[in-house]
Amino acid sequence: MIRPALLLLVLAGLCPAQSETPSKEDIDALKSAVSEAKKAKDTAALAKAFNQAIWLDDGRVAKIIAPFIADKNDILAKAAIKALRYHGNDASYKALVKAEGSKDARKRPELRGEILLAIAQSGEKKAIPTIVDAAKST
Repeated sequence: MIRPALLLLVLAGLCPAQSETPSKEDIDALKSAVSEAKKAKDTAALAKAFNQAIWLDDGRVAKIIAPFIADKNDILAKAAIKALRYHGNDASYKALVKAEGSKDARKRPELRGEILLAIAQSGEKKAIPTIVDAAKST
């Protein structure tokens, strides 16, 4: 009979390890991928880079991705929100709150809904007043 502790050790060895903070090389690779795709005006490449940024929970990533939340292209704006949605760092949360308060978000209710969902999923206690204020204003 397999002991539970042994089984947990085996299963833990099968799971990929995730580092606490992304390396400088990971951030630089993301920055160059976003820069190249932006120059080429390649929406698919930008969305792919944002999808990879989901796994890079760091404030430096928020600085790279956050400007795209206000992009006129809904695909890019939603991909940028999705990239920051599950990050636990304070910079990502602040970028989402700033985007929610922007005039652009007020003009685009569907985008604002995505931003509010991301804020709510942050788990921050500070998110509650933001969501309540948004509910009052609509």
